[in-house]
Amino acid sequence: MDSTILFQDLEGYGNSYTGLARLYRLIYIADHCPVLRIEALKMAINYVMCTYNVALYQQLHKKLQEAVG
Repeated sequence: MDSTILFQDLEGYGNSYTGLARLYRLIYIADHCPVLRIEALKMAINYVMCTYNVALYQQLHKKLQEAVG
């Protein structure tokens, strides 16, 4: 499947959730779908920056660094 289509599906899927549910769903996708891992983590980081959850931001940033290499 084309990665562009997967990303669009991920974006639409992520936007169907709000608050912590969105973050937890994106983290779940990042943990279980290697193809979407980096994009899911980027989306989660962008969303968590709108909150005051510094610990979760740091955790997601660390996961992203590990995924990138």
